[in-house]
Amino acid sequence: MYKLNKLVSGALLLALAGCSKSAHYQMNKSNAIAEEAKSNEGSTAWATDTKATQRGNKDKVYHIGKPKCNLFVHDMLYDAGITPPTQGGWALQAKNWASSIYSIPNWEHKGTGVPWEPGDVIAEKRDYIDATGHCGIVLLAVRK
Repeated sequence: MYKLNKLVSGALLLALAGCSKSAHYQMNKSNAIAEEAKSNEGSTAWATDTKATQRGNKDKVYHIGKPKCNLFVHDMLYDAGITPPTQGGWALQAKNWASSIYSIPNWEHKGTGVPWEPGDVIAEKRDYIDATGHCGIVLLAVRK
């Protein structure tokens, strides 16, 4: 089982830790992604009770009361110099990152049960009232 205290996703402590069903994606610029996420550790810029604008598209505003873990992932990719994948111009939802069926160009789906590496995007589809799941970025290597 994954240890919660070894996994941090920027300002988010992922509830995915301890879950062997969490899928993750990997890209060749993983170190840049991890460093960008780490530089925002402790920030509340993507908290539910904040308003945030999606990097690279000022028309995409995430309002107060809306979960923003997918926006955090999007913004960290953008800030690391990577064009983030979008759907209809919006940051991919957690359910898209968690799906082995949904194709994300330039990203390798690693599936479940594979060790997480810094810079991996991890996600799990869940049926929350206000969200499709949860996603984040691995900062530390996590082994089973």
